[in-house]
Amino acid sequence: MTLSSLVSRSLVLSLAAIVLLPLHLHAQVVDQVTATSTAPPGVPFVRVPLLDGMRTVSGAQGPGAKPASIEVMVTLVATTLPRPASDTAPVYVQRAVTKSIGDDGSFDITFSTPLVAGQYVVVCARGADDKATAAGCHQPLPVEAADDWGRVRAYFAGGVVLSKQRADFSQQDMTLSFTLDKTWWMDAPTGRLAPRAFNSFFDVRLTSVPVGLGTTTTTTPSGGATPTTTVEQFTNSQKAAVVQAGFYLPLFSEDMTWVHGGQKNAVFLAPVFKAGVITAGGSDAVTTTTNTGGGGSSVTTSAGNASGVYKFIAFGFGVGHETLTASTDSAPTIMSYLHVTVGKWENFPGSDWRIAAEGRLKVPTTPFQVGFDANVPYRGGGLADLRFTLGARVDIGTLLAKIKLLGG
Repeated sequence: MTLSSLVSRSLVLSLAAIVLLPLHLHAQVVDQVTATSTAPPGVPFVRVPLLDGMRTVSGAQGPGAKPASIEVMVTLVATTLPRPASDTAPVYVQRAVTKSIGDDGSFDITFSTPLVAGQYVVVCARGADDKATAAGCHQPLPVEAADDWGRVRAYFAGGVVLSKQRADFSQQDMTLSFTLDKTWWMDAPTGRLAPRAFNSFFDVRLTSVPVGLGTTTTTTPSGGATPTTTVEQFTNSQKAAVVQAGFYLPLFSEDMTWVHGGQKNAVFLAPVFKAGVITAGGSDAVTTTTNTGGGGSSVTTSAGNASGVYKFIAFGFGVGHETLTASTDSAPTIMSYLHVTVGKWENFPGSDWRIAAEGRLKVPTTPFQVGFDANVPYRGGGLADLRFTLGARVDIGTLLAKIKLLGG
């Protein structure tokens, strides 16, 4: 069985798991959302867990006098100190007040914007003066990812690849990929630029890749004249399976973070190392001899790789954008990245040092993704390649979460 067929079956099994796993987890989620947090007398509590994507927060007043109103605040930090309604400090992402409190103390508050994993929810009882005090507030409760895998993120992407070898970018090849990103160590950002995590990744792709080919023609003129040799090289685009692994070390400071859409983001710099194997269609070397007349001849040899297996290894630097979580026990989500590396790729003749650039950008608030891949010689002339990718990418954990929320 070829590596390409093995990769194909792995991707099919991954898709099957994405579809079937929510059916197994659905009953667990239904049971979870009926739980409640505990609170001391006179302090309201809310139903837990609070999940990413929720808009409505439900709860009830604890034992004691019924308050005039209940205020629910969504914050970026675990604070229990309520602030005046006129406070515009960015610590509060959303806040809402309700006076619709049932006889049993129950209440529901619906926000205009869904909750985001990494935020906190603080619920407070307000008196007749419409003010809340720290004593009347529940401890901050974190908003959790509905399918939090801890320090692991898994992405599935699909789309098309455009390259010059395919009719000058006018035709396309299909591409599918599965990426597993593991955060082994994580630290919260501070005021100085420093390593904040150590990540490894494993990536499997069914795509098209450039394969450098060459022909050598030796022409022997009649009459015993000196033969001449001509070497031609060209790049062919071939369907292939690519398996690669590597690691990167994100570096950023607090000054390189910002808040957008109620979630903390960061831009990071990172040294990058990657290595892998490409398996494409193999071809044997072919030699053709042509009689040119008068005793002359022309011999053309086309280089080939019978196995169709090419290795590569590269190292360099990258820059990226990720959305952070409130806990160092939950991995961030990569939104975009650019890797510029130097290495050797056997799918180009000679396997000399080359420079590669790989970039991906996920369009905000959509599943769409665009990107490019380039590979050029480190110095001098030689074969080069540029191709663009258009498609969509989903976080498998987020997809499972949305399916479960819809089912629940």
